[in-house]
Amino acid sequence: MSDDTGKPGQQAVPRRPGRRQVLREAGAAGAGLAVGLLSAASPAEAANGNPVLLGKANSATATTVVTTTKGNGLQATAKANGASGVSGVDASTGGGYGVHGTSSAGTGVYGTTSAAGQDGVIGWDTSTGGGTGVFGRSNNGTGMFGVTYATGQIGVQGLDNSSGSGGGFGVVGASTEGTGVSGTSEDGTGVSGTSTEGIGVTGVSDNGTGISGSTSADGNYGVQGVDASSGGGYGLHGSSGNGTGAYGATTAVGKYGVQGVDTSSKSTETGVEGGYGVYGTSVNGTGVYGSTSAQNLSSPAGVYGTNSANSVGAAGILGSDISTNGREGVFGESIAGIGVLASTSEGPNALVSQGNAQVQGDLAVTGTVSKGGGSFKIDHPLDPGGKYLYHSFVESPDMKNVYDGTEVLDASGRATVMLPDWFEALNRDFRYQLTPVGSPAPGLHVAAEITGGRFTIAGGAAGLKVCWQVTGIRKDPWANAHRIPVEQDKPAADQGRYLHPDLYDGQALTELDRSPRTPRNRPA
Repeated sequence: MSDDTGKPGQQAVPRRPGRRQVLREAGAAGAGLAVGLLSAASPAEAANGNPVLLGKANSATATTVVTTTKGNGLQATAKANGASGVSGVDASTGGGYGVHGTSSAGTGVYGTTSAAGQDGVIGWDTSTGGGTGVFGRSNNGTGMFGVTYATGQIGVQGLDNSSGSGGGFGVVGASTEGTGVSGTSEDGTGVSGTSTEGIGVTGVSDNGTGISGSTSADGNYGVQGVDASSGGGYGLHGSSGNGTGAYGATTAVGKYGVQGVDTSSKSTETGVEGGYGVYGTSVNGTGVYGSTSAQNLSSPAGVYGTNSANSVGAAGILGSDISTNGREGVFGESIAGIGVLASTSEGPNALVSQGNAQVQGDLAVTGTVSKGGGSFKIDHPLDPGGKYLYHSFVESPDMKNVYDGTEVLDASGRATVMLPDWFEALNRDFRYQLTPVGSPAPGLHVAAEITGGRFTIAGGAAGLKVCWQVTGIRKDPWANAHRIPVEQDKPAADQGRYLHPDLYDGQALTELDRSPRTPRNRPA
């Protein structure tokens, strides 16, 4: 729909007058102008009182004014292809305006087209030094405003067709204190930028925000970037010389400051499955960094990853070191808490190491340790710089504790061995060994078994040194609840599989049968 003023936001169809006068003459520029003057309009005022000359040069220095109270003040029509209905040329040496429009209550300059693929208003800069094709400026409002009601179309569009290696800019907005370019949309995209070789949208700010986007529509994006290249590019790219390349924040509970989602499928070329939801790389610093200052959450996290894939080897967070000199695939550090925490609610293992594991410090295990073997490894006492010394663990089918010591028999050939006050609370099923030192003692024996935190040795000569050893089986609550089975059948899935398949020429157990990860190449 349209009114007489032809304001943006409505289909503007100029109202034709009831009567008109058509004056046809060949213009100086060969544009073939057809100008209609309304007979009911106010008289045209020419410079110095001379008449308005249509199709001929007016040499007066004053402004020619055409005034009308209805319809269009001046209408021109061109029927020649490539010509202009109205053409304005600024031939001044100091720079002026080829076409200038002002309005106190409406639209300064307004253009429409009904031809598909054409332009309502077009501005073209043909200067060699570079100027502005279309320029809009406002003291208190909007310098340039575009709107479209057509689905999939564009309110304001800028196109860079430059051929240089660095490219140009389809649309540039600059602001000293406010917003360079602002776009809003009720249902679609506020600002959209695309590029076949360069950058779709770039924002630069000396003191504020380079690009800012917001949305009030559920499920939509404040800023969205899409990479449609065939060789792989970046949907969104942020860089900084001294600050933060990309920054995201949220005040909504359970939402994300920055979220990355990989929806790719298995590559038919490389066979590598999937891509990266979030990828970070750094030359001298940290590729991806996360921190949290939350105090009221049960499990806050600086970086949090989840996995919903059922495939073997899928990971919520994956770190891979592909360096040649050996670095960390995943590194966790904490000043006062936990550097890396692994947990599982239903799975068999919270943490699996497909290879050697090294703990440079104390290791605390609250559950049962199951192993193929065990030993200590230290620098050799006699050659600490050139050798290691190993000792194997002492194994038992029971949860057995071993205690030993020495005693000297008194004048009656007896000795009482005192034990810790917790001894009987921890142990049961005691076993004894006695060894005389220096001379045989055929009658050496345990005269009284352990009770009240002591036992008695007798049967030797006065002053005889006796070595003793006592063992006991744990009976504390944890041991009673977690007895180690001496023999156990393998589950059905592991029948015919082995903990050490290389020794039996067979397959590994199902929980260990994971194909080693192949390091992925970094994105270009």
